[in-house]
Amino acid sequence: MITRLRLKGFRRYVDETFELGPGVTFINGRNNAGKTTLFLAIEYALTGTVSGARSQAVLLNPNAKGLGVELVFTGRDGKTYKLQRLHQLPPRAKSKLVGAFTLKEVVGEGDERYLLSSDFQDHEDALAKKLAEITGISRRVLHLAVHVRQGEIAQILDGDARLDIALGITAATTANEEMRSLALEDEQAADALPGLEATLAHLERERAAATTDTSALETRLAGLRTESATLTEAIEHAEEVADDAAFEALADAVETWRDARGDVERAEDALEGAGDADAIERERDELEAAIADAEARRDETARLADLRSQIARRTKHLAATHGATCEYCGSTMDRARGAAELAAWTTEAAALEADAVDEPALRAKLRDAMREQAALTAATAALARARTAATAAETAARAHEPGDPRSLEEILEERRGAAERGKLERATTNARNEARLEAVTASIDEIETRAETQARRGGELDREHARTSAEVDRLRARKRRADDLRVLASAFKELQEQLRTRAAAELAVSTFAIYEAIAVDREVVGVEVDPARYQVMVTSKDTDVAMPASLAQGGGHRLLLGLAFRLALVQRLGPFPFMLLDEPTYGLDEYHRHALLQRIAGLNLCEQILLITHQEMGTPDRRISIGTVAA
Repeated sequence: MITRLRLKGFRRYVDETFELGPGVTFINGRNNAGKTTLFLAIEYALTGTVSGARSQAVLLNPNAKGLGVELVFTGRDGKTYKLQRLHQLPPRAKSKLVGAFTLKEVVGEGDERYLLSSDFQDHEDALAKKLAEITGISRRVLHLAVHVRQGEIAQILDGDARLDIALGITAATTANEEMRSLALEDEQAADALPGLEATLAHLERERAAATTDTSALETRLAGLRTESATLTEAIEHAEEVADDAAFEALADAVETWRDARGDVERAEDALEGAGDADAIERERDELEAAIADAEARRDETARLADLRSQIARRTKHLAATHGATCEYCGSTMDRARGAAELAAWTTEAAALEADAVDEPALRAKLRDAMREQAALTAATAALARARTAATAAETAARAHEPGDPRSLEEILEERRGAAERGKLERATTNARNEARLEAVTASIDEIETRAETQARRGGELDREHARTSAEVDRLRARKRRADDLRVLASAFKELQEQLRTRAAAELAVSTFAIYEAIAVDREVVGVEVDPARYQVMVTSKDTDVAMPASLAQGGGHRLLLGLAFRLALVQRLGPFPFMLLDEPTYGLDEYHRHALLQRIAGLNLCEQILLITHQEMGTPDRRISIGTVAA
């Protein structure tokens, strides 16, 4: 229920407030006094615009810079709300208005709580949804039932497709149409299915052939690769055959034997150059005896050394020009005496020297003799070892050709000839293998190229097959879905018809009941509503045939029937906080007009009805008279 309506800068109103109450409120006044403007202001507050207005600028008072409407109302939940909406000209703007809105809950005297506001970045859709929740009035319901415009009351008799949405049938209708549309799209798409299935079958045959060719190439390639590996191994190991290995082992053994024989010869030569063992032994014995004798005569040797020292000093002193001095005490020496002593020493020394033995020389010779004896012993041992090694080497070499009495040189020479012949044969075989390997390698390269080409072709076929198969599966699925959608469309069609039939029947009953309540002269004995288009059909008391109400009745009864049908919609779609009737008695005479208005007031279809009339009424519940309003 609307309790207060304030208009500011809205059409002819500068700033006007209307206090409203429950029941029927008659708004009367002369033509062009501004009665309809109140309803337009309510529509503007609820929707932000007015039907038929190109923009909010046409609603602007000529002398105002902006327009606004404040609506205080009670919702279906019993709470009080304040809705404020305005459009203003921004600075330096001439025609483009900028809009804003605010929805508050009035929780007490002077206490309000914001619910939605454009200042909070809330959008019109959120406001429309909230208002529909609070009032039950959407934009479509407002135009179909809540706001009945002047001169449009009877138009509803010919039906209105928007009723499907208002009555909740749109979902079934939309689903039916959507299902049919989707089914048609799927069926049209599925028309290409046979051609694609033929293409898929052709691709499958080509893939099978390609698979067979690829398998054959892979088998051939595997065989060639095996042959190539065998040939490569044969070429790499052509020299590593058993005969070569045996010959090489024999040659190594003979060479070792030859080296051992050389060692023997060198040891024999070394032994021959080492001297006679007996002579060396005798020389050693003689030197040892001489050394022993020299050791026994060491005093004579010492005396000889002293004499030699004395002779040298005395000779030096006697040769001095300033006089001879004693070499011991330094006193002047008698030259004659000194010379006599020198002669005696010299004689004694000569005698000792005649019998002297050179012990260091003897010892040096003894060491040389001992070295010669050791060298002879070592040469003898080396020869023994060399002969042993030569014997072992010969034994090892003959082990390669056991039982052959010939010399190792003869055996080796024979085996060398056989090895050379084997090498020649293997070289010939190797050349053939290399030539064959070259041919096999060329074949492998060719087949690999063909295999790569075949693989690319196979990949292309696989991708094309996968794409075509996926498309076939998709179209098959769409065909199945089309069949399912047709079934669903049929079900929704039946549901739509059932909902329409039930809604039409209920509206027909309500319309006839309301018609009987508001009509003075009852010309209609039955009302039907066509469920296909919601056209009102009536049966008059003069005929038993149902006919369209727009054709069967005169203007007054069409008005009554149209009003009854709209009030039946209010009854079915409500309850609404209010209803707006604009000149519902237009075209009726005074008697029928008064009767209709009184009976509308007694219907109690909603808590508040605002009714516009340009004629004075009797004594209604409430009345707002609008005369000359200041512009």
